[in-house]
Amino acid sequence: MGERSELIARRLREEGQKMLTYLRALDPADWEREIYPRPAEGGAEGGQPWNLRQLVAHQLSAERGFHRMALDVLAGGEGAPDGMDIDEFNAPEVARLEHSPPAELLAALEQARKANVGLVVSLSEPDFDREGRHPFFGRATLEKLFKLIYRHNMLHLRDAKQVLE
Repeated sequence: MGERSELIARRLREEGQKMLTYLRALDPADWEREIYPRPAEGGAEGGQPWNLRQLVAHQLSAERGFHRMALDVLAGGEGAPDGMDIDEFNAPEVARLEHSPPAELLAALEQARKANVGLVVSLSEPDFDREGRHPFFGRATLEKLFKLIYRHNMLHLRDAKQVLE
C-alpha cells in the first residue's frame, strides 16, 4: 500500500468512526430534529428541510455515489455525468432512504464506508492521479475525490452537532 493510500484509508476509517460513534449515541428524538432548513448541497434555494435522518440518508447515498463514481473513473469513465444536478440527485435518493430506521441507515453507512476503504487500499499510486468529474467541483483526481468523502462527512457532522448540542 502506498503513502496516499495509507493516508486516505486511515482518514476514511477515523472520520467514519467518529461520525458513527456520535450518531449511535443520539436519542431517538434527535433523528427527527431539523438540521437544515433546506438542503445545503449545491446551494439549493427551494429544497425541502432535512432532519437528521434525512441528512444521514444523504450521507449514505453520497458514500455509495462516490464509490460508483470512483469505479467509473478507474474503468476509464468520466465519473459523474456532465451537467449532473446535485439537488436533482439528492431529492429522490433521500426520499428513498429517509424512512429507514436509524440503526439500518448506520449499518448501511458503515458498510459503504468499508467498501470505500477497501477500494482505496486496492489502488496503485498512479490510480490516485486519474481524473474524473465531480458534480460540484468539476474535474478532480481520484485522490481529491476520496478526500472529499471524509471532508463531506466532517462538514455535515459539524452542522448536525451545532444544532443538536
